[in-house]
Amino acid sequence: MNHRLVFFVLFVLLFSIFQNANAQSFYFGRNKIQYTDFKWQVLKTPHFNIYYYPEMQDAAEKGAAFAEESFKVLEEKFNHSVIRRIPLIFYSTHQHFEQTNILPGFIPEGVGGFFEYMKGRVVIPANGDIYSFKRVIRHELVHVFTHSKLLNASRKRNMLGGTGVPLWFTEGIAEYWSGSWDSLGEMMLKDAVL
Repeated sequence: MNHRLVFFVLFVLLFSIFQNANAQSFYFGRNKIQYTDFKWQVLKTPHFNIYYYPEMQDAAEKGAAFAEESFKVLEEKFNHSVIRRIPLIFYSTHQHFEQTNILPGFIPEGVGGFFEYMKGRVVIPANGDIYSFKRVIRHELVHVFTHSKLLNASRKRNMLGGTGVPLWFTEGIAEYWSGSWDSLGEMMLKDAVL
């Protein structure tokens, strides 16, 4: 038997054992509860399918405008266009956002949105602050463009999967291109350097 095959089988077996043990110890008795019955609607724009529920129609329309504006800016910055329609899912509050079933695990309080790599969905709570909402939309769309460009480059080179870009780079570029630099970001950077 080939040594690589034995190593691979052993790796998969150990990985599945540790994942199973971790899942049993962490999630036992902690189910993600959905309190709200969302009546989802879809707003279609040239580049997005935006999912929202009726009580946040105004925020969804503003989010659609922000997303289209960000798409044009990022298309130019990346020198790349995302061909498929991007699904954006908007929630009106963080409490509603925590009930999403797009991620199986629990979403901590400080998470302002996320990009789900497998299906390319972006999930964002509105939270009432229009500046923050616009910034998070741009931030998550940077992840969409980064992922799309890396996938495109790896397909052209007949590579399997992406290139494994480090988290500091993907989060750094998303934060840098998501809006103007603020005092909190500057303080954190100075603290990290010192």
